[in-house]
Amino acid sequence: MEALGDHCQYNVPAKASDKARQTMLNIYDIQMESVEKRGSIKTKDEALKFVNTRVKQFFEAIEAGYKNFEGPLFYGSHPSFVDFQLLGATIQIRFVFGHVFDSMISQFAPTVAAAASIMAERPRIAEFISGKYAGEPVFPPSLDHNDLIESFATENKLYYWPIKARNVLPILTAKMGGVELTQVVADW
Repeated sequence: MEALGDHCQYNVPAKASDKARQTMLNIYDIQMESVEKRGSIKTKDEALKFVNTRVKQFFEAIEAGYKNFEGPLFYGSHPSFVDFQLLGATIQIRFVFGHVFDSMISQFAPTVAAAASIMAERPRIAEFISGKYAGEPVFPPSLDHNDLIESFATENKLYYWPIKARNVLPILTAKMGGVELTQVVADW
């Protein structure tokens, strides 16, 4: 993620790189752990316990990482690779835990919740999330939070990632509709 951020000019200054890496790894760790754990959760109570303990602990650490620097995003107002990782993680965790996650993040990590919202509202990202660039579903329906928890307030959607851009290396050269992906990402 950092290499892609550097390539697309979404990196942080060297003085912030250690904090950026640590925060991004915290985001990635809970993102992966949430998906893995969701596969074994069978009840709403189990989901609540996991979100309000393990997910909360990680998001408190992520919140502390975001508070190291001023700005609505990780490092000021220009997005960084940390912010992109955060957006992906919040979308994914929201898909598997729904409004339980939204309530927790709003209460215990408000800076992080605001940063994720800012990223989701960026025009090119909003187009991407709405399905403009087409692709395959990323999340299997078996992980949908609606199996455990009633629908959250916003519309429940599957989010898509372009078929050619599944791995980091192809991202650098993938094309979507004749546009090089790095050009699209750089405009986000």
